[in-house]
Amino acid sequence: MLFRADHPKLDAACVNRRGVYTLTMSSSPVSPRSKTCTLAVELPESVVQLLGPTLQAATRHLAELAYIELFRQGELSGGKAAELLALSRAQWLDLLAQHGVPHATVTKESLAHDLKTLADRRAQRATSSPTLGRCSRSPESASTRSSIAYLARF
Repeated sequence: MLFRADHPKLDAACVNRRGVYTLTMSSSPVSPRSKTCTLAVELPESVVQLLGPTLQAATRHLAELAYIELFRQGELSGGKAAELLALSRAQWLDLLAQHGVPHATVTKESLAHDLKTLADRRAQRATSSPTLGRCSRSPESASTRSSIAYLARF
């Protein structure tokens, strides 16, 4: 669907003399303590068309892109972004996947910590149960120990 000034779904006041649309993004507060801000963004008609079939859809898509980018930069948590967009956790994760953004970043330190915690728990179970003790000597546990040793070098 093309956006034109004579399109019935568009407010003619949105288009300036240069053929650029001004979208006004605004939403009601999520909670009584939340404050919102209205942001006017001037975009070429061709960009608005790419964002959505209506001004409302384009505005929503632009807001989603802003929250995704803030999340990607580490400025906003996934839970907060999902809340502000009124999405469930599953919907937020789907949105991230659609845009190729990972929902978690694994650092060497966090991976080493998780592997150490896993090894410690297995060791605790091994000392409390003879059956589980035999399992702790499995190749999988050896792999966990070698991963910890590898990461300890960094």
